[in-house]
Amino acid sequence: MTHAYTPQSHRLLFRGSLSVTDSRLLLEGLSFTLPIDNTRSPSVNLLQNPLALALESMRGRTLALCGTSRVDAVHLDKTAEVDIDIHPSAFITRLYFENLLCSAPITSPLSQTDIGIRVTLGDPDSQDASDILIYGQLPEADHFTRSSSASPNKLPTLELRAARILVVPAVLQPRPPRPDDPSPRFPPVLVYTKKRRAEESPSTKLKRRKDEAVLQNARDVMTRMPSADVIGGTNRPKLFSRAKTVQDDVFKVPSLPDLKGKDKVSDISKELEKANKTVVKRAASDCLAKYGIHKVDAEFKEIWGFIYRGTEFALRAHMQSRAIESRTAEKFAKVHAEMYIKGTISISSVGEVVVSGKDVVEVA
Repeated sequence: MTHAYTPQSHRLLFRGSLSVTDSRLLLEGLSFTLPIDNTRSPSVNLLQNPLALALESMRGRTLALCGTSRVDAVHLDKTAEVDIDIHPSAFITRLYFENLLCSAPITSPLSQTDIGIRVTLGDPDSQDASDILIYGQLPEADHFTRSSSASPNKLPTLELRAARILVVPAVLQPRPPRPDDPSPRFPPVLVYTKKRRAEESPSTKLKRRKDEAVLQNARDVMTRMPSADVIGGTNRPKLFSRAKTVQDDVFKVPSLPDLKGKDKVSDISKELEKANKTVVKRAASDCLAKYGIHKVDAEFKEIWGFIYRGTEFALRAHMQSRAIESRTAEKFAKVHAEMYIKGTISISSVGEVVVSGKDVVEVA
């Protein structure tokens, strides 16, 4: 004998009873199940269903029945509905649900009962407790049969379902206007109407024509702007080039500045002078080092200052115009060093020099 395995179609979430408030009555024989295939909402997974997780966490406990509530008065999360079954032997539970959900006709266009039973998950006195609503739902086949069949004796089947009660989202009310709010602007009434012009006098017409001529000349000047070379006067003889004055301008405003970049030239000159001074300072220090005079010597600062100022003064014509080479700066520094250091030393035969007191001794 072989046994064929049949996969489960529903998952049992909770099996237990409901405790009625202010009473010792227990409504037993309730089972909360969820279809595994979840055909009603296939996008919702079991782990993403908060109602299923909450019911599984309540296993072994009794759910608290809070009362009844209208279905249209609460906001339900129907994306994760749970089916409810009543055990055939639980007569009291079945009678209780029939009296509340089956006593009134179903008038909702969604084929669901108007009244639902409110149940609290967790401690009713806790602020973190969440509520669910149990209501009746007619299947689509029974709803079609009930609406089209003519036999009134056949009663439709009512399915019990449970859904979470969500907090109703607050409706944003438009705030009242404030005194500092800008006043609304309405379009003018006579935008698309034909304009009416008053009769003009001959003097007004003449003045308007002169103004139009001035505006036309200004448009011609602005559309035919000369190039930078023409503005600088490089393509015309110096005899005919003259500065443009305010009187020649159509709009009576000062002319544009020259496109020569004086600010950029001055910045480049300053940077070039700074770099050349650094070259001269290094040349003066290297020259004294060749003569054996270092910073620890007493006369180093004074001799270095004379060599630096003399070399800079000798090269003053080129400090801001071009970059000075180190060889040129060293050449002028050696000439000044010969004048300030005691003794006569040939520049071509400079080797290692030792300063001893006031005498300069060359070491071959």
